[in-house]
Amino acid sequence: MAELEGLKFCNGLGINTPDIICNGIIHDSVYTFPYIVMNYINGIDADTAFMKYSQSEKVEHVKKLKELVDIISVPTNINIPRYDEPCRINHNFWNRMPTLFQEDRMRYIENATFPDAVFNQGDFGGQNIIIDTQGRLHMIDFASCLKAPWYYEMPIWEDSVLMDAYYGDYKNDDFYDTLLMATLVYHWSPFNIENDANDLGVDVNSITSVAALRDLLVTRVNSI
Repeated sequence: MAELEGLKFCNGLGINTPDIICNGIIHDSVYTFPYIVMNYINGIDADTAFMKYSQSEKVEHVKKLKELVDIISVPTNINIPRYDEPCRINHNFWNRMPTLFQEDRMRYIENATFPDAVFNQGDFGGQNIIIDTQGRLHMIDFASCLKAPWYYEMPIWEDSVLMDAYYGDYKNDDFYDTLLMATLVYHWSPFNIENDANDLGVDVNSITSVAALRDLLVTRVNSI
């Protein structure tokens, strides 16, 4: 079970995670139900907290968040999926995009060079980071964890303070190229692309190439 593997792995690296009280599998005549019982963490998710924080508090906590990501972004031999498995790279979510884009994306991926895969939480975002009453960060929800390039799920916030604190001087070609690669291999990306296109008043059907997607990502980042 990826959730259990990821939780134990991150806890072993010193990351605050829920404690495992017990786990197992329940079988009935039709279904199998894996389960994990964990303790409750008294706090609020980072997305909610950031909306209430002052600028200095945002900077402080997003830097802590980056430290967590740097700690877990290391190679691992635990039994979790890989980003480049055909079921992910060829996920049917990409059928939401124009056919010309799908073809160009596959050509781009086939000719790309990827760094070694490291641990990724798999559903990284403020909703899966709990800030407790002492201001400590806890990482939760490892059901989608996998091995992937370090940039697999680059966080993008609609908040320039958070972006500056996390990435520093980021509005440059290296950042955009990395964000493009992250977008091309992250199997949930088609939904994010649709949302970005709608927000920017762009017809998603006009995104018929990887270059057009890069232009969309640049526009999005520059709008923050």
